[in-house]
Amino acid sequence: MPRRDWMIAEEREPWRSHRAKDVERLEQWLDYVDGGRNGEEPSLQFLELDYADLTGLDLRGANLRWASLYNSDFNGADLSGANLTGANLAGATFCKADLSKADLSDAYLRLACFYDANLTEANLTGTDLQAAELIFADLTGANLARTDLRKCDLTAAVLDGVDLGETDLSRAVLDGSNFTEEEEKEDGTDA
Repeated sequence: MPRRDWMIAEEREPWRSHRAKDVERLEQWLDYVDGGRNGEEPSLQFLELDYADLTGLDLRGANLRWASLYNSDFNGADLSGANLTGANLAGATFCKADLSKADLSDAYLRLACFYDANLTEANLTGTDLQAAELIFADLTGANLARTDLRKCDLTAAVLDGVDLGETDLSRAVLDGSNFTEEEEKEDGTDA
């Protein structure tokens, strides 16, 4: 299989013998996408590729549950509908990335950057986003229930119709944010 330019040199972490296998799993995913998504979809569950450069990749609908992609670069990547439940994405960058309808529940995203990212209808339930940057991010219809947004920068973020039940916004920056919380009807259902 040809190596791709975006891969991290394995000599950065020679003690991680499984890294080469995880790079191969990612290659299989990209071949699956390049082949028109025909055949069995490869799973990227439990993938460990910290510090990876995944800029602009097509990861739509990818199963990245419990993956470790600490400090990885997802700028301009398409992660719409991806499953990132419980993933370690601390310090990762998602500038101008598409995470619409992605499941990021219980993910660890401290210090992550989502500058101008699309997070419409994303599930961020129970996510740790402490000190993350969501400047100009679109979170329309996102579920932020029980999310830790302490010290988070939400400057000019679009927060229309978000669910903020039990969300901690202590010391969060909300300057210029478009903030309309999801409303409930009199019968207790969502509006």
